[in-house]
Amino acid sequence: MRKIVATIIIVLFIFSMNLAVEYAMTEYLRKVILNDDGTWEYADESEQGFLTNLPTKVVSATLTLDENLFRTAHIKVLNVTGKTIVSLTHRYLLFNEFGNEVYSIQETIEMNQQIEPSGVSSFSWPTYEKASTKIHAIPIKAEFSDGSTWAISSDEEWKLRMMIRSSYREWE
Repeated sequence: MRKIVATIIIVLFIFSMNLAVEYAMTEYLRKVILNDDGTWEYADESEQGFLTNLPTKVVSATLTLDENLFRTAHIKVLNVTGKTIVSLTHRYLLFNEFGNEVYSIQETIEMNQQIEPSGVSSFSWPTYEKASTKIHAIPIKAEFSDGSTWAISSDEEWKLRMMIRSSYREWE
């Protein structure tokens, strides 16, 4: 009887492992489902469609230590619009090595540099923070050379921030 129960438990365990869904995040922070055959699909297109109109893509976002052990943020962005950006504002979120947001810092940094279409620009600034190990930058406003502007709505920003935060909780 014990062998039968043990066999059933092992079969159920193996079966449940095959049913596990694997998730990943794209470079635009869209949640996708990874299929066993190497293909993928968006987890919930209706929830994530708002992310397609961001004016920039964050190519890299890193933190380095200065001589006082404070973190300096280094952000590199790509202009994905067909217009020249003349001013760009990002909000950044800092996380510690355990994936916890560092006391909900939500600093806003405005960069006044021209970024041509498909151009890349880098920005650095001190965060005056010691516990953080990871940074995420969210574009919240862009002004273009033709006088037009783009701004993320507070609802879109909130959804994006929740997606970033949830990406840490899924990997725990």
